[in-house]
Amino acid sequence: DQEKAKLREKLTALPCRVCLSAYVWHYSPLQAFLCLTVHYIDDEWEKQKKIIKFSPVDPSCSQEELSHIILRAIGEWGLDDKVFSTILDDAFIDDSVASNVKTSLQKRNKVAANRSLFVARYATHLLDEVIQVGLDELDTIIENTSKCSKMHPTPSLAHYHKRRYASADDWKKAQKICKYLQDFNRYKDSVHKSPIPDKVFDKVWNVKEKVLRNTGIDRFKTLAEVFLRDKEEEGISVMRRNMEKKFKKRWKVCFLQFCMPMVMDPKYHLEHIKSRIQAFTVQSAYTVDGDIDDFICEVHDTLLNLYGEYSDQAQEPDCTSWSKIWMGEFIEAQLLPAGESSVLQWWKEHSLTYPSIGRMARDILALPCRTDCKAATRTAKLVMSESGNKNRVESLVCIQDWLAPAGNTTSVESNLQN
Repeated sequence: DQEKAKLREKLTALPCRVCLSAYVWHYSPLQAFLCLTVHYIDDEWEKQKKIIKFSPVDPSCSQEELSHIILRAIGEWGLDDKVFSTILDDAFIDDSVASNVKTSLQKRNKVAANRSLFVARYATHLLDEVIQVGLDELDTIIENTSKCSKMHPTPSLAHYHKRRYASADDWKKAQKICKYLQDFNRYKDSVHKSPIPDKVFDKVWNVKEKVLRNTGIDRFKTLAEVFLRDKEEEGISVMRRNMEKKFKKRWKVCFLQFCMPMVMDPKYHLEHIKSRIQAFTVQSAYTVDGDIDDFICEVHDTLLNLYGEYSDQAQEPDCTSWSKIWMGEFIEAQLLPAGESSVLQWWKEHSLTYPSIGRMARDILALPCRTDCKAATRTAKLVMSESGNKNRVESLVCIQDWLAPAGNTTSVESNLQN
């Protein structure tokens, strides 16, 4: 209780806002735990994270029940007016848990009602959703083939010729779909291995280009080559269109996690995003995505609204012009050479130069790159295997997390095991 009180006091005294990440860990088919972690940038501009809830839940519990657990934890820790975003792990099938939390917080807290509160997902969620479109298409091919086999049963060898198998076209279509999915899964693996915002953005945009067949090679095909390829891929054109729709839909909740931190990084600003996207719109024999500007606008408009909100909070009379401050001073500032300084170190040195944008950067850069609950789940597994007491799990997991130095739970974990 003493450690919890100390951490609660520290969190409520923060001048910045926090990001919450939710992760559901399954110990067994009949027992799961909800891990809720708070992420923030401290006064020394260093990333910090603390587990504030590791609650046993029924694996079959509803989205509403999970939302209530998260809301109770937020209230218990005095964070009602401090939540900047809620990011869900890929295991959550939709965004309803985070959306419910957002709606409830804005209803019960006047400060939260007048602030942006984001529902976010990891980039891997977007890739999973696009991959699922292809998997569904493969299921359809298999199902149709199965139906054909049932319609033409084979009671004897004499009737063998009546049985119907997957056609050559079905096999070709399935092979092409598998090639797409193989490439997308490779991009996903790269994101897992290197979840740095600019690397993540590049891989995500590779998927966008692949779906529209508008890669660097595609853009320089002749009309004849484009026509021939489209004819060959006629069978999967519907799948690619569905993938494009899914990409655009999920972009709205995923871009915050990797695009916004990039814009806050003086090594990139908006330039990396624009250069990558604008290259995508080069006129070619192939089609150009007509709504490509929507992707840039989504990022730009979010920044615009946030800047207005943060400058109003500070009541800075000289910071009312977006074009003067953001597009002028910050965006036009000399880009930081790669490797010269970390983004957090740069903001530590320049947050007073750009006060409103500095507050934005502090909240945005707190967004986690990925879910990392390995130490927590190891401890939980140990407790469950030795005692089976799920009520002890939360206290031991949280104590381990609170007492450990930043980024190091090994020593505390060892003591708990002893």
